[in-house]
Amino acid sequence: MEKTIRLVKKLERLPAGRHPWIFSKGIGRLEETPEPGEVVRVLDRDGAFVGRGYFNERSKITIRLLEWNEEVEVNRSWWQEKIAKAVERRRALPSLSECDAYRAVYAEADGLPGLVVDRYADFLVFQCLTAGVERVKDLLVETFEELFEPKGIYERSDTSSRKLEGLQERTGTLWGEEPPDRVEISEGCCRFLVDLKKGQKTGFFLDQRESRRETAAFLAEREVGDFFSYTGGFSVAGLLAGARSSFLVDSSQAALDLAAENLALNRLPKQEISKGDLFQTMRRLHKEGKRFDAVVLDPPKLAPTRAHTPKALRGYKDLNLMAMRLLRPSGILATFSCSGGVSPEAFQEASLWASMDADREVRIVKTFSQAEDHPVRLGFRESAYLKGFLCVVE
Repeated sequence: MEKTIRLVKKLERLPAGRHPWIFSKGIGRLEETPEPGEVVRVLDRDGAFVGRGYFNERSKITIRLLEWNEEVEVNRSWWQEKIAKAVERRRALPSLSECDAYRAVYAEADGLPGLVVDRYADFLVFQCLTAGVERVKDLLVETFEELFEPKGIYERSDTSSRKLEGLQERTGTLWGEEPPDRVEISEGCCRFLVDLKKGQKTGFFLDQRESRRETAAFLAEREVGDFFSYTGGFSVAGLLAGARSSFLVDSSQAALDLAAENLALNRLPKQEISKGDLFQTMRRLHKEGKRFDAVVLDPPKLAPTRAHTPKALRGYKDLNLMAMRLLRPSGILATFSCSGGVSPEAFQEASLWASMDADREVRIVKTFSQAEDHPVRLGFRESAYLKGFLCVVE
């Protein structure tokens, strides 16, 4: 029998805004505690229906709402229909017509909290981040097998967020074949080798697809500094678009080794590649008098939570300052932040501070956000995280 949870407040706006998170402080007294991940019926303080969602007392986000229509049950058919709609939305995106790698499900943005599924050619990669998704994982695997008929489905539930749910990290093959050490994908004219089992995120930065394409158009005939290069996505796109050279820097040797493979895969000449701390390397290059016509800055998340935002903004300011000092006049700077706690306005202000310290005149000519397969749900602003600027630095 479906358990009922009553909230401590009257939440008149919740059904309209459809923000899916209810925190532990909003939960009233429990007569019977649901199991972790169990779907419950949620009422407000006055007994009005709020929605159905899955419950986990171990998580600060105690309820993640799934359904707001009281007449609709969250059952096997519900999950199958919700997933099918998410997949169909991707297949309708014109930007994915020349790609065989994309995000098929983006968690709360698709109304499926805790579930991330990425397609890489003939393989799917699962991230099951919550107890609610873990509870129906077999059904999810079965549904995706029917929708995609992949060679294999691989799990990368190895993020720290699972610990907050009381779950252990898990990796391994869920269905079909285990992926090889390198899976080849296509992104327009670019081809990439991806390590699904050990690479960052689920293997590749799919959210930067459109940023790579749009930035590459500005790199023709330019010498490029690609900082935080990872496996060379921006370098490959830029060189194929006519960049003269690219200097790749990353702290991971494994990522740089794969970047070299990606250059070779696209029949591009060898480029200078350097392993090291990015801050130290940029300072050293400046002292040595090294200069570029374009710089790409795509650092990892500097603010994992909002509490880290002030420190992150100082980091973004320092990185952009060093990048501007490495640029020749009228140079191109493509700079990014994937920290959800840093707003576009705050990121722009940090870039302004950098330009003042560098004594450079900077103009933003293009703004970036995450690719179309990472949609932003209006009622869930947390689904927007990636922002970037393409600037001309005088």
